[in-house]
Amino acid sequence: MSYGRLAPKVALITGGASGIGRACAELFTAEGASIVVADRNVEGAEAVASTINAGGGQAIATELEVTDTDSCSAAVNLTLDEFGAVDVLVNSAGVGSRTGAEDLSYEERWERVVDINLKGSVLMARAVIEYMKQQGSGS
Repeated sequence: MSYGRLAPKVALITGGASGIGRACAELFTAEGASIVVADRNVEGAEAVASTINAGGGQAIATELEVTDTDSCSAAVNLTLDEFGAVDVLVNSAGVGSRTGAEDLSYEERWERVVDINLKGSVLMARAVIEYMKQQGSGS
């Protein structure tokens, strides 16, 4: 059931091509938000945005590498250019490992997880925070 609690908000969702990010994009759309589906899997992000648009929502897709400052800034700038605001940032991009620690190198396991799950969240927050402060709101 939709209550429109997020209309006319704009949400930028990292990791939006699948999993929790996709579920957030679908739920936020049902609540009236416009969505930017950002993911390193651009084809998946485009598929989610297409599904949202076909269902009457408003969404765009963009490629995003959360470990890259320029990519984070580009995603925020695209959101502002397309929708004029960024009201909500969902840091859903993340990775895990199904392989045992003994089978992975330090770089494959620890550095990758820290870079994407932690550094990526900080870089995205830094990319959007000045805009949210200027607008006087954001989440």
